[in-house]
Parts: sequence; C-alpha cells; structure tokens
Amino acid sequence: MSLEQHARDFEAARPRLAALAYHAVGSIGDAEDLVQDAWLRLAETREPVRNVPAFLTTVVSRLCIDHLRSARHRRLSYVGPWLPEPVVYALDVEDSPETAAALGESLSMAFLVMLEALSPVERLVLVLREVFDVDYVELAEIVERSEAAVRQIAKRARDRAAAGPPRFKVDPAAHKALVTRFALAVASGDTTALTALLATNATMTSDGGGAVTAARKPVVGAKKLVNFFIKTARKNRDAQPRFVQVNGRLGVALYVGDRAVTVIAVETDGSTIHSLYMVRNPAKLARVPTLG
Repeated sequence: MSLEQHARDFEAARPRLAALAYHAVGSIGDAEDLVQDAWLRLAETREPVRNVPAFLTTVVSRLCIDHLRSARHRRLSYVGPWLPEPVVYALDVEDSPETAAALGESLSMAFLVMLEALSPVERLVLVLREVFDVDYVELAEIVERSEAAVRQIAKRARDRAAAGPPRFKVDPAAHKALVTRFALAVASGDTTALTALLATNATMTSDGGGAVTAARKPVVGAKKLVNFFIKTARKNRDAQPRFVQVNGRLGVALYVGDRAVTVIAVETDGSTIHSLYMVRNPAKLARVPTLG
C-alpha cells in the first residue's frame, strides 16, 4: 500500500484517534502529539499494514499507556486537584471539534475525572470497550494480555467507575435551564436561588495548577458552595461570563479582556447541580476561543 493511501486512511481515522487519545490523557495538545506520533510510525513501517485503522488504534493506545505511566509522578506533584483540559467551543459552532464528535456522555468532565482513578491499562481498556466498542479479542492484542485477563481488567475498571461520583444522562434542555439559572443567580448574588439549584452534597473542584488562585481541595456542600461563588463573584467583578460548550455540554467561561480565565463544567441530573469543575490553570485554557 502506498504512502499516499496510508495518509488518506490516517486522515479518515484522525478524529477517532484524537478522541481516544484525549480520553486517555486528558490533554488536547498531548493527544494531538500522540496521534501525530502514530502517523510517523505508520509512515515509517516497512511491514505491510492490512488494516490501517486497527494498526493506528493499537499504536495510539500503547503510546497513551506509556504517556500515562510517565505522567504519574507529575500528577502526584501537581499543586491542588488535577482536571482534564476542557474542550471548549462557542455556542454558535455547528460542528464540534474532532475530540467531541459523536461521543456524548463519555466526553463529560465527570467521566474524564472518573478515569483518573484507574490505572493506565484499566483506563485504556474501559475507554476502548465502553466508548469505542472494541471487542475483547482486539483489546487483548492492543494491551498484550490474554482475552480472559482483559475481561477481568474491564470488569475491575467498571466496578471502580461505578464506585465513583455519580454521572447522569440528562436532557440538554433541562441541563441548559439549570446552568442558565446558576449563572444568573451567581451574577445577581441571589443566595436563595443558588441554594435551590444545588444538591445538598454538591461538590466543586478547582484546578489552578499553582499558577493562579484556586481552591486546593474540593468544596463540598451547598452552603459552602453558595458562599464560595458569591464571594468569588464579588472579587472578580471585571470578569465577563459567557455561555460556551464545555466537553459537549453547556458551561460557563469567565473572560477578562478577550481571554478566558476560568472555564466551568457543570454536572446536573436535570433537576439539580451535583458537581462543578473549574479549570483556571492558564496552560489548560490556551485553546479556549477568545472574545471576538
């Protein structure tokens, strides 16, 4: 097969590979680098490749496992909670970025945060099986384990995921209504309305990476969250809130000038808000669209 045909096959597979890598490593830039590395390996191989998509899936998966293993010590020394880099785009964008295409609930921040509790191999097995519907035979080849072992890994990963924070499938209109009311309540300082929107045990996790001010531990409980958001809004009167799509769902970005300084992903069940994820680390906001 010619290099030109390989290039065409790679471009066709790129969106899926980018989504796989992003799920695995939680960084858009790192995901793009890993996918490009996979292309270089395909271009340089001297052996015939009969199934290019399968070859690329295997290469990207193994690169992701290696990346996660090497990143573990960096995660341990990270200042405060670590959150994935958000996939953010404007509300008027008709076609979502390739990392967001056709992935639904699996792209939610809550799902990606849950994956952080898994080992690198567990993470790849769960993502490949549950998100990309890869069968166990192919999974065994990818992670170089027996089929029986992969089935056990998948079960262990599912059990660990089920034991984590709850995740919800929610009607987009109901979610939009809650996020809109949340933003208005914070902006107006309406503590009563804000309290009514939050689940009793609602949680807020903030990622500043030591570069900017952020809560070093998750804030838990509706009362504490109300105080947190009202005080934060008063301190940041210059910030302009804008509704954006965050990992496939409506969220909020705060701008100072034309640059986003905070992105908030919101997890709801359609009736109340259960989790909020605030990404403030500037390095993770570099790809957020600027205000035009």
